[in-house]
Amino acid sequence: MRAPFERTIDRERSVWKLFAFLVAGALLFAIMDYVGNRSGWVGASSLRRLFNVGREDSLHNFTAAVQELAVAGIALVLYLHARRTETRSVRFEWGIAFAIFAWIGFDDGALIHERVGSAVKEGVAFFPSYAWQVVFVPIFTIGLAVTFHVLARTRKAPWTRTLFICGFSCYVIATGFDYVEGRDGAFDTVATTLDVSWSTVSHYSRVIEEFFEDLGASLFLVTLLRHLLYTVPSFRVSVSDGR
Repeated sequence: MRAPFERTIDRERSVWKLFAFLVAGALLFAIMDYVGNRSGWVGASSLRRLFNVGREDSLHNFTAAVQELAVAGIALVLYLHARRTETRSVRFEWGIAFAIFAWIGFDDGALIHERVGSAVKEGVAFFPSYAWQVVFVPIFTIGLAVTFHVLARTRKAPWTRTLFICGFSCYVIATGFDYVEGRDGAFDTVATTLDVSWSTVSHYSRVIEEFFEDLGASLFLVTLLRHLLYTVPSFRVSVSDGR
C-alpha cells in the first residue's frame, strides 16, 4: 500500500503571502487603469473599458466580486464547522457572516445596489448622495457587526479583531469616497485648484475608492482564513478509486 501524500504548510506565512499577492493585484489594477485606459496608449474604447477601474464591466470588477465571494466561501466553511461544534447562536452569526459577504460579492457582480438605488431614489430624495447608501449601508454595517461579534467571541488567531477593524475601516473610507462622488458639484473645487477636468478628479476618486474596497476585502479574507486555520488546524482530503 502506498503511503498517503502529506504536505505541511506554514499557515501564517502562506496567509500573508496571499495577502501580499492580493494587495499587489489591487495596485496593479490601478496602474493598468492609467496605462490601458487614461494614458491614451490604447486606442479602442472597448479595450479601454476592460482596464477602467471605475466601470462595472471591467476586469477589476470581476476579480473584486470573486474575492468577495471567496470571503463568503470561507464564512460558509466556518458556518458548516460551527454546526457540529458550536452553539445555536454562534451558528446563526456565522450564517449571517456568510450571507453578508455573499451579498456583497453578488452585488458587485450584478450591480444590485445601483439598480435598487435608482428604484428608491424618489423616496429618499432628502439624501444628498446616492440613494442606495440609505438602503444598504445600514444592512452592511449590521452584517459586518455580527461578523465581528462572532469572531471576537470565538477567536483563536492573534490580531483577529485588529485585522477586522482595519478591513471595516477600509470599507468606511471607500463608502465615504462614494458619498462625496454622489454629491452635486463635489469635485468642482478640487478640479479648479488642480486645473484638471471634473471627470479626471471623479475618475481617480473612484480608483482610490475601489483600491480601499479591495484592501478591505483582502483584510476580511485574511481575517476569516486565519480564523479558519486556527479553528481547524488540519485538513484531510481523501480520494478513492471506488475499489
